[in-house]
Amino acid sequence: MLIEELWSDAHEARVEVCVRAALRGDLTEALFAIEGAPADAVAADEALLEVWGQRVAARLAGGAASAEEQAQALAAVLGGELGFRGDTHDYYQARNSHLHEVITHRRGLPILLSVVWMEVGAAAGIHVEGVGLPGHFIVRVGHEALADPFGGGRPLEVEDCKRIVHEMSQGKVVWHDELLATSTVAQIVERVLQNLVNSGSVVSPGSSGAEHVFRTLGFLVKLRPDAPAYLLNRAIAAERVGARKHAHDTFAEVIRRFPGSREARIAAERHRMGGASRPLN
Repeated sequence: MLIEELWSDAHEARVEVCVRAALRGDLTEALFAIEGAPADAVAADEALLEVWGQRVAARLAGGAASAEEQAQALAAVLGGELGFRGDTHDYYQARNSHLHEVITHRRGLPILLSVVWMEVGAAAGIHVEGVGLPGHFIVRVGHEALADPFGGGRPLEVEDCKRIVHEMSQGKVVWHDELLATSTVAQIVERVLQNLVNSGSVVSPGSSGAEHVFRTLGFLVKLRPDAPAYLLNRAIAAERVGARKHAHDTFAEVIRRFPGSREARIAAERHRMGGASRPLN
């Protein structure tokens, strides 16, 4: 397969928009670029987020509200009135990582639901930040109150977070308070892209899945040019869809840019073999 069939100028333009937006802190623009949402859909979604923010603000009118009260208002509107919650039936579907799809269907992965909370919170004048726990994503409202958008906004205590981390990691991750650190916009975008790579690998193991993985890794390579694993995996994805020249050239790029790394050693072996298809362990 020729690389032109996999990666068009339109893909390249979306990557540039996504990376620029992520680096300047514009989360929604970055996520809409990943999805390739049309301008009219983006405008409609942004208007909805503003309207929902006004509904949250109306619940808090009449005085200063505590962080817990702000979280309750967000949960009442987003989880209660609008029905936003996690997709427990088709968790790994790519649509659950696409912001427009999540806003439309009101189902998604924890991180996308958290983004909705963040944006609606901003429209309501409430500070909401994302917290990327290992294996799960939650929000912190008003710098204090933790909540789980995937569960409709149920309130969380630190002990709940410890239990989540223990269960999701099967006890392999040792708790430390830094796990509750605020995620940056770039970190959120990277994690969304990683989820999309996983959705292609898990749900669509055939050719279309490999093409999806290749394109998504194109975003990650540009967002994290310092991470050799993304570049190596994109070479492997290119190899799997038959773009062997691109795979060969990208293996050579890994060797050149990251000498001495584990990824460079793997790339060198595959480069010598001419790109024999084996998974990266």
